[in-house]
This record gives sequence, C-alpha cells and structure tokens, in this order.
Amino acid sequence: MISEMKHGITVSELETEITVILVSYKRPDNIKLIVDALMKQTIKPTIFLWNNNSEIQMKDKRIKWIVNSNQNVGAYGRFHLVPTVGTEYVMTFDDDVGIAPDKNDFIEQAINLVKEHPTGIIGAFGKRIVPGVYPYNGAEIRTDYADIVKAKFMCMRTEILKNVPLGTPGGVREDDIYISYYAANGKKNAHFISWALRESTIVLPEGDCGNDKNPKHMNSRNDFINLLIKKSGELK
Repeated sequence: MISEMKHGITVSELETEITVILVSYKRPDNIKLIVDALMKQTIKPTIFLWNNNSEIQMKDKRIKWIVNSNQNVGAYGRFHLVPTVGTEYVMTFDDDVGIAPDKNDFIEQAINLVKEHPTGIIGAFGKRIVPGVYPYNGAEIRTDYADIVKAKFMCMRTEILKNVPLGTPGGVREDDIYISYYAANGKKNAHFISWALRESTIVLPEGDCGNDKNPKHMNSRNDFINLLIKKSGELK
C-alpha cells in the first residue's frame, strides 16, 4: 500500500490522483470489464473514454467524460484528452487485444513504479528499437528498460506528454510507438517494463477485429519506426 501522506490522509484514500483514458471501437464489453476492474482499485481513478464507433453511443455513469466521436480516428485519439487531465498521473488501456487489472492494488503498483522512473512511461509489454531495416523485431522485454511501451497499457506522469506533438486526431496509426518515441525526449531506454505488472492483469477477449489481424501489421510498425528515425533521429 502507498503510505505517502497528503493533508493527513494516505494517497490510497484520495479520490483521484490519476486519470485513466480508455479507447473503444468494436469491443464495448471489454471497456466494461476494464471499468469494473478500475472501480475495485485501492486508488480510485478519474476515467475518460474516447469512443470511435459512431454506431454505438457509449454510456456509463462511472466514466466522468465520454467522447462519442462521429468517426473512427484510431487509438491515437485518446491522447487528445490529455490536455484536459488535471491529475499528476495518467494511465491508458486499450480494448484492442487489451488487458485489465486483475489485482486491486494495480494502480498503486503502477504509480510506485512511475515514482521510481519519473521521466519515462511504465508498461507491462514493450520492446527496444534494434539497429537495421526491422527496428521493431527485437525481443520482448520482461522487466527492464525499453524504447517502446505497447498500447495495451501505459502509465506516466502527465507532464512528460508535453514532449509529444499531438497533431491531428487519427493522424497517427502506431500511436504507442509515436508516444513512446517522443516521450523519450531523444533518449534510449527511457521507459520501463514490469513483468510484475503484467502478472497483475488478465487478457481481454480479442474478437475478430484489431490491428493485429492485419498480416502487414509488423511491417507497418517497422516502417513507422524508420519514418520517425528519418524525421527526428535515432534515440541516444
């Protein structure tokens, strides 16, 4: 349990010090599973949702703010809610091959790790960018530093996203690579992947949609990293 005191109460007693931003397209049931898990947390988050499916009007009284977009702008759209976040920390989950907390102290664990690694993103899945034509094809990170935090889950100090040029909603397909690259502020191994966090989650149903179903998915991620490096340089 986090025991830091603020105005005579522990952090775990605070109503919110973290905002969780969710994104949905064709898996509203997965969003419900994530929100159910968040409501059980010892640290209660503020929850925002960006819904890309114009055919479904998402409603949930537990979610403070829902954007029902009239078009699918992709997962990157959720980061356009970041400037409205008033909390010290921000966390994201994805309904696309996503995960949900399986332990009630998951948010506490994540915040503790962010405090240990305050200049980067904390994740449960990630990779390092490797030299060559296929920079995304490196090994999966277990518990170690990384260059890319996968979109399944991210947690960070809200402030570090000031390094990320947000641009136009839907203008970025590989949003997790984009956010990881610019949040690193030019440094390699800026982020941290925790196997303990991964073991504190459950895997959500995949369904029959998602970027991973595209046979060119890996090529797209490699091409995107090469484009970023060409534009802004190698991480050092």
